[in-house]
Amino acid sequence: MSTDQLARESAETESYIDVQRSPEFVSLRKKLRGFIFPMTAAFFLWYALYVVLSAYARDFMSIKL
Repeated sequence: MSTDQLARESAETESYIDVQRSPEFVSLRKKLRGFIFPMTAAFFLWYALYVVLSAYARDFMSIKL
């Protein structure tokens, strides 16, 4: 690897670190986490309910839509 490549990669890495530390990026990550974690939990709860209903509420789950 040449010295030019190392210098360029170092500058790019510093740019990404600066972006990652910016208030806008921090705010965006906070909003993303505030959406993703509750939606993931809701999906897993819905799926667990679906599995339980399919095992124990066969009459209810056999209704055709």
